[in-house]
Amino acid sequence: MKNVLINVDTLERFKFFRRMVISFNQLDYFVIFLTNKLSVYLLARKNKFKVFLIDKNTNIKNNETIVKKTDLRKNALEIMAGYLNFEEATNIFILAYNLVNNIYNKVPVDIVLIWNGSKVIDLAINEFCKEHKIKTVFMEIGNIPGKLFADPIGVNAKSALFENVAVLDHYTIVEQEYDKWKKTYLNIKLEKHIVPQTKIIKKINRGFIIDYIGFNILNIPRDNNIGFIEKVIEKMHKKNKFVFYDNVFQSNITKNGYVFFPMQVSDDSQILLNSGTGNVEAIKYAYEIAKKNKVKLLVKPHPAEKNMKHINDIFELKRKLGFYLVDGNTFEFIRDAQSVIVINSTTGLEAKIMDKDVTFLGRSFYSLLSRKYLQKYILGYLIDIDYFGEEPISIIQIENLIKRAGLHWKKR
Repeated sequence: MKNVLINVDTLERFKFFRRMVISFNQLDYFVIFLTNKLSVYLLARKNKFKVFLIDKNTNIKNNETIVKKTDLRKNALEIMAGYLNFEEATNIFILAYNLVNNIYNKVPVDIVLIWNGSKVIDLAINEFCKEHKIKTVFMEIGNIPGKLFADPIGVNAKSALFENVAVLDHYTIVEQEYDKWKKTYLNIKLEKHIVPQTKIIKKINRGFIIDYIGFNILNIPRDNNIGFIEKVIEKMHKKNKFVFYDNVFQSNITKNGYVFFPMQVSDDSQILLNSGTGNVEAIKYAYEIAKKNKVKLLVKPHPAEKNMKHINDIFELKRKLGFYLVDGNTFEFIRDAQSVIVINSTTGLEAKIMDKDVTFLGRSFYSLLSRKYLQKYILGYLIDIDYFGEEPISIIQIENLIKRAGLHWKKR
């Protein structure tokens, strides 16, 4: 029997990975979970899964060389977002690296599944995998309904796809099938558009109090320094968040077209790690483009944004520049726009699907997708696994995920 190791950072993620276990077992893989969240650990134990908890009692060795090689200051989301300082991030990195080493010495690990890969624990696990030549699969929500992004070396601008978009030549797509998919997709999205991340952010993290106990009473290293009171205040702000939107469709504002800029979540890994441009800088750039083309700028705040200071900064910028804040169906705004400007969000992909003029200000493989590659990416590269589903993930789907681990089109 082979072994698959999966790091789980939230209860929601555990429920997703739990759907894989039966099929992995049927393919003769034994699933091992790893986490630093007490809530995840207890639920995994309740489900009778093999699970390891990262704690400060982990038998450790000095790994300063590995830490320097990883360069946490540039690659760790928690440091970039201000959740941890360098010393705290280094500590949890070493604990995670050594725990994986301890597991590996007892049980040979054949494949590791990593969600996103930008967090400190993920970086430690990935470094261990590279050192020991263990196959990896990095995953992310595909942001196309029912699809999952999976790559052998990373996601977004750290993926094999970004390094060499020609990997899409491995797939053959019938154009009529894409046209049929596109028609159905746009009909659904123009009727009703829900951003996938809002499904996540609206959910209450019922494990937060358990995790808080784990961090503050037990020897579990925290990966976020936001305190309990701050968390409660943050939840209240999200619940009571009020934004004044401009009703642009009851005037002539959109008559001659406009430049459309959809904001991204301010602490999203895509902005912090894959772009030197944030929302404020992007809005200033888009405003100048709109001014040059003698049209208006429409800015849509991201519905999952929870940083009230950032929202207030956008309001202040609006007062200075005079652009419009809008809300509603993103696809309608894309459809009627003269041009679309994004940092590196999925809206850029959606604009390409709608054959719009789109500018990417950050690093994104979406910018590299020609019409041919766009078709191959959507119907070939993305794996048919619904992250938000409830049903068990099938053997065929798991086989496709495992195959992705072996696809090293370009050396690391």
